[in-house]
Amino acid sequence: MAKEDLIKAVNRLGVVRRNGRSRKVGLALVLMVLIDGRASVRNAAETFGLERELLEALGELHDAWRDYLEVLSGLVKGQVVIIDDTADHNAPGGRT
Repeated sequence: MAKEDLIKAVNRLGVVRRNGRSRKVGLALVLMVLIDGRASVRNAAETFGLERELLEALGELHDAWRDYLEVLSGLVKGQVVIIDDTADHNAPGGRT
């Protein structure tokens, strides 16, 4: 169910194209929401001057993504390894 809701939320963002924006802008908006969450919806609204309908679609995407991740977290059993590749390699003590 969560996966279907996520797919519906992404598909609802077809409003991006109907409002004359490019596919790249639509993809950028989707990625902003999936990676950065609710704050990105506000940032995107300011950056792209988004209409109410599109903001609602982005909010629904955020909620569907959160629900989908919750379902996935319930499926993960055992140990999980997280690799942090954001370290500043030029900082003292950083990797060389």
